[in-house]
Amino acid sequence: MKRVLYEIITGVRVGFIPSMILTLLTPFSLLYGLICLIRRWIYEAGVLKGKRLPIPVVCIGSVVAGGTGKTSLTIYLAELLASRGIKPVIICSGYGGRSKSTIIVSDGKRITADVEAAGDEAYMLAERMLRQGTPVIAGRDRFKAGMIAFNRFKPDLLLLDDGFQHLKLSRDLDLVVVDGAEPFGTGRLLPAGTLREPPSALKRADLIILMNSGSSERKVKRLSGGKLICRSNRIPSHLRPIGERNRVKLNELQGKKVLAVCSIGNPSSFERMLSNLGCRVHLLGFPDHHFYSREDLKAIEEMKVEFDLIVTTAKDEPKLLRLGFRNGLVLEIDLEMDHQLIESLILTLRDSPDKTMQRCV
Repeated sequence: MKRVLYEIITGVRVGFIPSMILTLLTPFSLLYGLICLIRRWIYEAGVLKGKRLPIPVVCIGSVVAGGTGKTSLTIYLAELLASRGIKPVIICSGYGGRSKSTIIVSDGKRITADVEAAGDEAYMLAERMLRQGTPVIAGRDRFKAGMIAFNRFKPDLLLLDDGFQHLKLSRDLDLVVVDGAEPFGTGRLLPAGTLREPPSALKRADLIILMNSGSSERKVKRLSGGKLICRSNRIPSHLRPIGERNRVKLNELQGKKVLAVCSIGNPSSFERMLSNLGCRVHLLGFPDHHFYSREDLKAIEEMKVEFDLIVTTAKDEPKLLRLGFRNGLVLEIDLEMDHQLIESLILTLRDSPDKTMQRCV
């Protein structure tokens, strides 16, 4: 049911019945938008105030539900900060995980929770951050997670992954990621679309990260009230077998017929990325954060005979491994950004939160 609804609101399924469903959902989107505006006003007017942690908080978020590149940016910043001698801890929601409490997914030395408990994104972050020793904590209560990070790991700052709408927690810097190809998703608010907030919410950002920038930059600049924009690109780095670390060159895909298996927020971007590598792609997409079942694996196994290769994402890898599936490749992705602007951001993080805000707006 979730998959069908996602396909309807993203335009994959069209026709009379999908159109009727969108029409029925539209009043709820209008109500949701009104609630968003009232909630934002309550915090901006000081009626409610976000809790402040004793260390700086850098938030990475988006106004669109699904894959805009938030997690890629979180990884990039964590690695960059660590390379400059700044010790971060990553806080994420653990969305899709079964744990209802705040859990330490990784202490920076080892993984301390499984993918089912932590959720796919938190687990993927934890695995990636083992290379540099950055802890990852998951929990719905971000303040509680932040206090655990502060008391347990004594970090220099916190990276709040996917926290732009979490107004309960005060932050010192809001980085908002916008997909240059689809800056506002479907253009409709949840539940009839993929917008979490009206586009005017971009005015709350301190810096906008425009992924794969295109013709939308001017529109984003206008709706954000002229906020500073940093251009960025997600680029394929290499392939590797599922569950392994040895690299496979990207040119192995050229001319091949590839089955792209993923359960991410923006599956079309994964499909485009593979197509640009010179292969013929058939997308087998599942809803974001989907946990694969034995039936799903059976369907994948039956389809694979028609393809040369199966390629999936790093986010999907642990969910396939838990079922023993290894017959495929993982596409690893790197982030390219304006190096000078990022260097400036790193330097401001050494100052007080107030100075950081002033330099980046």
